[in-house]
Parts: sequence; structure tokens; C-alpha cells
Amino acid sequence: MDKKEEKKKESALNINDDFDFNFAKKLPKILRWILVIPVGILSILAVHMAYGFIVSMFLKNFSETSVVAVIINAIFGLAKFYIFIISMVAMAPVTVENKFKVGIVLSIIPFVLAGGIIFLAKTSPEYDYSSMDMIIQIVVVVFAVIGGLIYIKKDISKEKSKVVEQEPANTL
Repeated sequence: MDKKEEKKKESALNINDDFDFNFAKKLPKILRWILVIPVGILSILAVHMAYGFIVSMFLKNFSETSVVAVIINAIFGLAKFYIFIISMVAMAPVTVENKFKVGIVLSIIPFVLAGGIIFLAKTSPEYDYSSMDMIIQIVVVVFAVIGGLIYIKKDISKEKSKVVEQEPANTL
């Protein structure tokens, strides 16, 4: 199979070699900047929908404060914020060399979002949000952001090494 056939089969939601979504390559830069946070939120909603369809039935057998429920909710929280940071960076219209730097700047957003969730849960009388829940939420966001940034750094480094290998050595 040649490269043209391989490129045609890629999904628009795939992240290409430049760490950009395939669908975003044709969008104007200003529109891509505007869509950075909405795309991140859509990615969180996609994970949350999967959670709702798959895990909620399983968790009906456990109380909300059980160890199993806390661990599963933490894993899905980790997945949400991990995908959130990766999708925001993939939407940002910057060069591959600057993707990690943009990821560091955008990593503020998950902390603001998690803080807002904690604030709303604390102020709402219908939620019983304990200090342990807040600690777990913060730890989940920290690990998800660090994991997302490590993934971005590795993917970018991998692409840079491919470029270096493809360039012929200039010896005189």
C-alpha cells in the first residue's frame, strides 16, 4: 500500500505527524484558536458519554463512596482530563516545536475547570462533596495533565527523530 492510499483511510479525528487533528488543517488559524477549548470540552463529553453507557450500569451495584466506585470514577476522571489536554493541543495552530509549550500553557485550563467543578459541588446543597473527594479530583487532574504532557512530548520527539533520520548526512 502506498502513502496516498494510507492517507485516504485516516479519520478526520486522527492526530497527524504535526500533532494536529486532520480536520483542523484546513481551518483558519483564528478559528482553530477559538475552537481549542470547545474541542477539549467535546472530548470530555465523549469520555463522559462512554462512562455513562458502560460504567454507570456496573456502578449501580456499589455505593458512591465505595472503594470500587471511587477508583473507577478516578480512572474516568483521569481519562477525561488526559484527553482534554491532548485534544486542546492538537487543535492549537502552532508548529510541532511549540506544541509542548502550548500544552504547558493550556494545562491551566483543566485546573480551572476542576476547581469550578469542586466549587459548584461544594456550594450545591444536593452534593455531599468531602475533602477526600476534592483531594482525589486534584490528584486526578495533576496526573492527567502530566500524563498528557508526557504523551505530547514523546510524540513530538518521535516525529523530530523521524525527520532527522530522513535528512541525508552532509559530509565533506
